[in-house]
Amino acid sequence: MKAANRSLRWRLLLGSSISTTLILALLGAAIFISVRRSLVAEFDAVSLAKADALATMTERHGRRVKFDSDQSLPEFVSPHRPEYFELRLEDGSPIARSSSLGAVHLSAAPATDAPASADATLPDGRRGRILTLRFTPQTDRDDEDGDDRRAAAPRAAIVMVARGTGPLDATLDRLRWLLLTLVGSAVCLSGLVLVVVVNGALRPMRRVAQEIESFPEENLSRRLDPRGVPAELAPVVDRLNGLLGRLEAAFARERAFTADVAHELRTPLAGLQTTLEVCRTRPRDVETYQATIDKCLAMTAGIRSMVQTLLMLARADAGQLPLQCAAVNLGELVEECWRPFQQRAAGRGLHVELRLAASCIVQRDAELLKIVVNNLFDNAVSYADDGGDVWIRSSSDGGGCAVEVANTGSRVSAEKSAQLFQRFWRGDESRSATGLHCGLGLSLCQRLLCLTGDDIEARSLDGVFSVRLIIARRPRAPT
Repeated sequence: MKAANRSLRWRLLLGSSISTTLILALLGAAIFISVRRSLVAEFDAVSLAKADALATMTERHGRRVKFDSDQSLPEFVSPHRPEYFELRLEDGSPIARSSSLGAVHLSAAPATDAPASADATLPDGRRGRILTLRFTPQTDRDDEDGDDRRAAAPRAAIVMVARGTGPLDATLDRLRWLLLTLVGSAVCLSGLVLVVVVNGALRPMRRVAQEIESFPEENLSRRLDPRGVPAELAPVVDRLNGLLGRLEAAFARERAFTADVAHELRTPLAGLQTTLEVCRTRPRDVETYQATIDKCLAMTAGIRSMVQTLLMLARADAGQLPLQCAAVNLGELVEECWRPFQQRAAGRGLHVELRLAASCIVQRDAELLKIVVNNLFDNAVSYADDGGDVWIRSSSDGGGCAVEVANTGSRVSAEKSAQLFQRFWRGDESRSATGLHCGLGLSLCQRLLCLTGDDIEARSLDGVFSVRLIIARRPRAPT
């Protein structure tokens, strides 16, 4: 149990830690991407403002386009980390460029009506971004060459502004390390919290395990205390209490079974011993010896029958009875099983009504069915009142077949009908038939029928005891 708890604890910790790490990592990545986009957008906005300013300084004079700047542009001439710009017509003709470029030309993305930005490597090897803007130069209103102004068609130009992203990259690096530190710290802190939470959550399970371990072997009447147990463990505790109840009942039945077996064997063995001792006290004639031997054989046969029944019940409980199913005509099987009981029934003056369906074919093990039917016939002939009635009927429908055996003279009350299938239970509480009937017949019938998913019902009403077998056409899974 402790090993299982450790395994469960580590599974919970590992799963929760991985989930928390993934969530925090995704959250950190989302924050970083969002902030990066915002900073890059601001950086490009500054470059666009400078590109607009450069475009404003570009004017068309007739057929010529000139860059007129009466302002100093220190950022484009600074010897330390300068910025760059280049103006040219759409056909590639140069207009102007920053002195920081030297002989190098900026590589522009295909010009579109909207500004375009892209990462690039600056002429001095630094990382940067180039913004490309397509525009139409304004016409100089002071140009007096009206004929040229009217003849010249508007010419589109392109301005490119390149700036280093060093400060932006440094800011993003700091943000990246800050988020990594925060995420790592949050993961470690959440791991510590999870250890405390999981250990606290598993504490009731450890308490239940310790309580189970403290149960004495000789006392199965104790039950687990459900108070304070979490809702998730409540069904487990409830099922364990149910299991303890079933174990207690099973051990009680085992003790009762052992006592019943001892009682059932003691009486015939004592009778056998007494008969042999009396016979040995003095010499007797041949007829007396033969009668004594016959009596002992009858007692031995009863003991042997009970032992065989117990062995068959044990094999059935262990699932060690192989089934050899084949087509069986239930009516013919019932009629065949009844023949050995006809003489006993006639000797007791019983009125027997045998009414069997013409055809009822089932796929069953014929030998096991014979054991069941013989037990029912033996009970009916043995317990019916002298001169009473016995009814044997079979019926058939689309779902299967049914066999009913009933007899008069029942002394079992309707309230005790539910106990008829308990092992060693008999309606004759005085056990006057000990050695002949041990109360295992109906238990054996029920267990054998359970192997093929069939059912058996018994009831006692108004002095009539009846047993009904319900057999499907084909075997079903045991219930």
